[in-house]
Amino acid sequence: ALLANVNKDSKVLDICAGTGGFLISAMHRMFKSATTDAERNKIRKEGLIGVEQQPNMFALAASNMILRGDGKANLYQGSCFDDAITAAIKNHGCDVAMINPPYSQSDSDLHELRFIKHMLDCLKVGGTGIAIVPMGCALNSDVLRAEILKEHTLEAVMSMSEQLFYPVGTVTCIMVFTAHKPHAMENRK
Repeated sequence: ALLANVNKDSKVLDICAGTGGFLISAMHRMFKSATTDAERNKIRKEGLIGVEQQPNMFALAASNMILRGDGKANLYQGSCFDDAITAAIKNHGCDVAMINPPYSQSDSDLHELRFIKHMLDCLKVGGTGIAIVPMGCALNSDVLRAEILKEHTLEAVMSMSEQLFYPVGTVTCIMVFTAHKPHAMENRK
């Protein structure tokens, strides 16, 4: 939430919401810049959008949102790749999106970069997308990564502590993107 400069006017999306941790963090950050009850109510009703496929995790996310100050109004249960859910979340006009692993869990065809691309495609032009991913997503050549950079700009990559997902042992990084602005390699240093 800090990396994306989330504030009371942000619309925050998490297409892999899990238990809602990123959305709750964003909501608390948004509340800090809100000064009126009307602004706080707008955050609760319009500012947070989440998608979770697993029913048990969806229930936990909704419960966590309620316990932490509501905000559960825009949680969708199902695949973030479902056409109806994608259309619904695009209608919200989100300007910030955040995701963290695990993404596909049991489907090896759903690479982390596919989730990043979908997340960025769901943002409005100029939106900020932040993803925690295995380091290989930033280092290894991949057709999906090239496809992402044709449409979106990679702004930064930050390595994370090797202990972040202990004991799994996955080395991760944070990738920060600007949505719908092609990555111009000649302008990057």
